[in-house]
Amino acid sequence: MEENYQSFIYFFVFIYGILIGSFINVCIYRLPYERSIVFPGSSCPHCGTPIKWWQNVPLISYIVLMGKCFYCHRVIPARYFFVELLSGTLCAVLYYYFGGLNFSFIFYYIFACLLIIVFFIDMDCWIIPDIITLPGAILGLLGSFFLPLEYLEAVSPSFFFPGIKSAIMLKFSYSITGGIMGFCIFYIIRYIGSRLARQEAMGWGDIKLAVMIGAFLGWQKALVAIFLSFFLGVFFAVPLIFLRRKKGKDFLPFGTFMAMASVISLFGGKEIINFYLNWPNIIFKFFNH
Repeated sequence: MEENYQSFIYFFVFIYGILIGSFINVCIYRLPYERSIVFPGSSCPHCGTPIKWWQNVPLISYIVLMGKCFYCHRVIPARYFFVELLSGTLCAVLYYYFGGLNFSFIFYYIFACLLIIVFFIDMDCWIIPDIITLPGAILGLLGSFFLPLEYLEAVSPSFFFPGIKSAIMLKFSYSITGGIMGFCIFYIIRYIGSRLARQEAMGWGDIKLAVMIGAFLGWQKALVAIFLSFFLGVFFAVPLIFLRRKKGKDFLPFGTFMAMASVISLFGGKEIINFYLNWPNIIFKFFNH
């Protein structure tokens, strides 16, 4: 009986997530063009005909209409379906990860939604809107006061902030240090890269996104996200260059890699840091079994 109840809860959380995913699609489509995300209602991206409510039910309508507009019968991008599915899945996973309906779940689901928006807008338009990153950074800083310390730290804080005894101030210190660190690292990359390559090496949107990521994750997990984003960037860029789809001086939508790396760090940042700090012992034990 209890298992059935838990399944119902996760199903309800997933449904809530796909409803938010429908709104995320609106943000992705309209924010790059500075259009209102409230008015007018949804319409077909091809013929512009307003979409009725029964044609806009998340996931279901896309399947029933076979991915086509009801009026002009042109294909609707599968990304709309995928974004709703991704939002619902992350909502359910975060609900499980943070142990139910609590502040940490709500806080980091908002973070995940912001990352989804950044991922697709940067991939499509190569911009990261300030309306996402600047309020997001402020929200990350303010929210740090209410988070359990374990979500902002990966190793003991005594070495890094020895004079801070208050848990609340310690959490805020992790958050604001993460934002400052993200800004400094990416600004230095922008400055040095621009001097060496004589062209913009890092956009301001990426720098502001790094500040938001640092504020939400704390400086330790943010550092993991930053290094992972460069790894993912190289991982995807090298095949593209090899296939001659991009040249060495072409830009990559780096915000997409930062978004992916942030999700990985959110769930596994602590384990990655602990592995890095203890990898000699781990390898030694592995070969001595």
